Amino acid sequence: MAHRKILSVGILGTALMLAGCSWFKKPKVNNNGGRGQKQTQSVKGTLGDNGEPGLSNRSNIRFKKVYLLRNDFAKALQLPPNQLCKESGKDCLGSYNIVLGGVDPNMMLYSRIEQPVTTSPIAVERIALQACSRRVNLDFGGGKPLIFANIPASGSTFEQSHRDAVQRLYQNFLQRDPTDGDYAGHEKLLDSVGSMVSGQEIGKVWAQTACWMVATQLESVLY
Repeated sequence: MAHRKILSVGILGTALMLAGCSWFKKPKVNNNGGRGQKQTQSVKGTLGDNGEPGLSNRSNIRFKKVYLLRNDFAKALQLPPNQLCKESGKDCLGSYNIVLGGVDPNMMLYSRIEQPVTTSPIAVERIALQACSRRVNLDFGGGKPLIFANIPASGSTFEQSHRDAVQRLYQNFLQRDPTDGDYAGHEKLLDSVGSMVSGQEIGKVWAQTACWMVATQLESVLY
């Protein structure tokens, strides 16, 4: 039930953030018919003067396979890689291994898929949701918070602590600072959470959903 509530808020929040987040477009072909030199750095988008998403600076963009995705999520959330996602007491990455580009000799599947399949986004979202929930539960659980420090449990006003958490999420997942549009999107998300969740759960649900939304951006799952 809790995951469904977070997911529904996340879907709404995603719609609110589309204008501000850095999604990617395919690079245009230049006058010579080429697509420019191949870049070696991670995928990033360039923003135009109006803050709208621009082009990726790479001509060869790939989606992260299962272990690269696992390691990046674990590093961003400062969690053990084998604790990101548990289902029925087992590491759920085994269940999503094939659709996220893994191989399985026991099933005689020795070749990786090079393009996402229909269920690949679902797998990424489920892993991100569980991983973010674990980080939030730890940060709100009384120990030293690593990402979500001093977030008011019941407050619906976007404070400096919210901005600090958003900055840490973008730096950890996307290796960049958030834009004004990114901050505005997360502020709208908090408004939405405040209208759908009551009591002491507002801060926690906002944190889980904000984390999930950053983790599942194209910047995070492509390289």
